Amino acid sequence: VGLFRVGEDGWVLLSETGVSSEYNASHLSSFADGGYSIEYPSQEQNNGFGSTGAQIGLPGVTPWRTITVGETLKAIVETTIPWDVVEPLYEPSQHYEFGRGTWSWIIWHDNSMNYKDQVTYIDL
Repeated sequence: VGLFRVGEDGWVLLSETGVSSEYNASHLSSFADGGYSIEYPSQEQNNGFGSTGAQIGLPGVTPWRTITVGETLKAIVETTIPWDVVEPLYEPSQHYEFGRGTWSWIIWHDNSMNYKDQVTYIDL
């Protein structure tokens, strides 16, 4: 839903996981009155189709909204909470592991993206 830098204090990730066709997803509102709020889709955002409010028959399952906080992005990148709280929809066909990276920011762990470096990696 959103990743925010909180001055020099750290980072906050707001996320939503476990969304299905049985319950609508949410998003953050535009910044107003010093903050954000959770909103559901409006009629204008869905071409006039669907519900503008949350409704679910019982028994039902709603999406999880999670907050991850860290002094650095390490806590955000390494969190597994979005996967830990939901039931898998299917079993993976194989075991996946991180392999080679083809972007400078994955390889070098630098804080910025440089156009020239990115072109070099795109042209690999």
